[in-house]
Amino acid sequence: MLNHRKLAELETSPYVCDNTVVFFVHIPDALQVSAVGSFNGWKKDAHPLRRIHDGWWISDPVQVPAPARHLYRFQLDGERFYDDPLNFNRTQNKHGPASFFDTWADIPGVSAQLNGIHDSLIQHPPGTGNPWVRDLCTMFLDDYLLQPHVNRSSTVRGFLVQRLFHALDEIERTEVRNGVRVWYIYNHGYVFKTPKICFGVDVVTTRHIWNLAWEIPDEIPERLARALGMLLVTHNHSDHADHEIIARMTAHQKPVIVPSVLRPHFSARVTGIDAWERRSLRGVDVMARPGVHVYDNGRNVPCFTYEIVTDTGVRIFHTGDHDYAESLDWQEPPDILIPKFDGVTPKYPNEKVLEILFRYGDAGLIIPGHLSELAHYPLGGRASLRDALSQFQKCTVPYQILLWGESYLFS
Repeated sequence: MLNHRKLAELETSPYVCDNTVVFFVHIPDALQVSAVGSFNGWKKDAHPLRRIHDGWWISDPVQVPAPARHLYRFQLDGERFYDDPLNFNRTQNKHGPASFFDTWADIPGVSAQLNGIHDSLIQHPPGTGNPWVRDLCTMFLDDYLLQPHVNRSSTVRGFLVQRLFHALDEIERTEVRNGVRVWYIYNHGYVFKTPKICFGVDVVTTRHIWNLAWEIPDEIPERLARALGMLLVTHNHSDHADHEIIARMTAHQKPVIVPSVLRPHFSARVTGIDAWERRSLRGVDVMARPGVHVYDNGRNVPCFTYEIVTDTGVRIFHTGDHDYAESLDWQEPPDILIPKFDGVTPKYPNEKVLEILFRYGDAGLIIPGHLSELAHYPLGGRASLRDALSQFQKCTVPYQILLWGESYLFS
């Protein structure tokens, strides 16, 4: 647990999986650090942390009751208390201010049900499978994934890993003869394969996502980096920009394209692209446009949309986290539009999103993104699959709702 990542790369703490928690904190000047909280009766010596390197302290894995909410603080040198600077979940109790975390317990039998869904999705792929079976799988997944603390579930993590291995097997062995095949990886991350190139936009593995940090096998980011000939990144949020995949790709001397203003935040070997700049890279034409990030306190986050024309002439438009209630510019209506679904704008309710989207002209096919992103909370960015189904069933434009690891051939 946490053995393959530097603690400094984790954006939130503590690390929680099911009923197991690992505390870590950066306090260079402390001589002794302990985690005290509701799970140990606020006893200062019950769960000491050990110093490891560069001022970091870490605990052994601690088993705590689940499902439950647990309050805690750090105690330094047996005396003063210290709030966890990487945990923004705060509350008050009789001991004063405290941070808190939530643990998770899976429903009995859910592992077998998720295995059954995995098999059903393979037997009933998008576009050709039985839509009734697909809808049942989608609604079960949605009901489970919308539970607030399911992001702590090792079973759900295992399901994602299973789906990603399935996608990688397909990506590596599939030969595309015409058009483009699209794979959904996670959140707003998609892989596109044509007869000549395989490339991705906002591809992430969940290993480094804020409030998630799932333990994903090393094989997955490495195979993604080897499979992709090019990667585009819309902005530098951890659910869109995976710095590990980026580092692996640049190590393989493959182009990674980021907004130029964000280049200092990435490896020196990434390639910057300016707003309104058009580039031809490995047979793919890319047009970058400036975006407006979707939520109020993120309005100043630099983000781009990408209009991409593949070697097969398929035009793809990826919105990233752009608020398209503000604007949506493209040279021609895209063959494939990949918009953020849910939480697009603070100005309008979600049911208006598609109405706004269709004002800009009809796309050939819509594949909604930013679905079931588990680092976000329900009603706070974790888009519902059921809501996506309900809204898109009302529209006349062709659409496909892909689940983790699924693909669709556009030709």
